Amino acid sequence: MALTSEEKERILEEERIRRFLKNPGLAGVYSFLWTGLGQIYNGEINKGLIQMTLSAVGMILVILGAIFIYFGSLEARVSIPGIIILVVGILGIALLGIHSIRDAKESAQRINDRR
Repeated sequence: MALTSEEKERILEEERIRRFLKNPGLAGVYSFLWTGLGQIYNGEINKGLIQMTLSAVGMILVILGAIFIYFGSLEARVSIPGIIILVVGILGIALLGIHSIRDAKESAQRINDRR
């Protein structure tokens, strides 16, 4: 049984739509693995790069805080600025990561709803 040209066209159109649909779960997993990667998967390149950059800044803060704490311990004193910088970095990374996962899933769903 041969397909009519209308059926072939409908199948091709469904395949084109399926190719552009985004999987919200997969977008969330990508953002869990690497902050901003889910946004890049969704086609939101700038948003993903900004989130990756902010995550890198948070990691730099964690490293600086740890360095300040280490050198403070060599002098047998508590480095309050080091602790503050470390905590701000950790909280920043954690909150940004949670936001990235949620945003990637919601963006994928919005993209699918528009198509």
